[in-house]
Amino acid sequence: MLVLRVFIVAVLLAGGFAFLRAAWRAIVRARASRSWPEVPAEIVESSTKLIGHYTTYRVRSIWEVEVSYVYAVYGKWYSGHRHRFSIWRFGGMTFEMANEAVARYYPGAHVTVRYDPDHPKESVLEPRADRDGVTTCIMWGTMALLAAAYLPLAEFGAIPRWLD
Repeated sequence: MLVLRVFIVAVLLAGGFAFLRAAWRAIVRARASRSWPEVPAEIVESSTKLIGHYTTYRVRSIWEVEVSYVYAVYGKWYSGHRHRFSIWRFGGMTFEMANEAVARYYPGAHVTVRYDPDHPKESVLEPRADRDGVTTCIMWGTMALLAAAYLPLAEFGAIPRWLD
């Protein structure tokens, strides 16, 4: 039984830190991208994509924007696909929000993108993190770490054992 509890704590710790790392990485990259150089770009393609559903008290569909654009840095052409810094499957938009973005980024539209000066093939249209995705990852990561802390403390009698 002790081996099982140690395994559960290890999984909770790993999962908690993975969620928090994903949120931290999105925030750091979004902040760093605000100081990246800007260049003109042209939208090649844009569309919405249904990425999933979740249920609270009602079913909600989660959408994302798929966009492709081209830009040049010192005469060399690059293509980009990043709308903003998001965390796969944990963010997303409503259908209306996604359609608004697609309306702004229609094929042939001239926009400004920011690119990483150290890696010019890395670029972003909107230099910000997906708020819903970051919030979800912070919430799940914190809950996993709290659960990982609870199990050993309950085992040694430091706090009441609610789950037995």
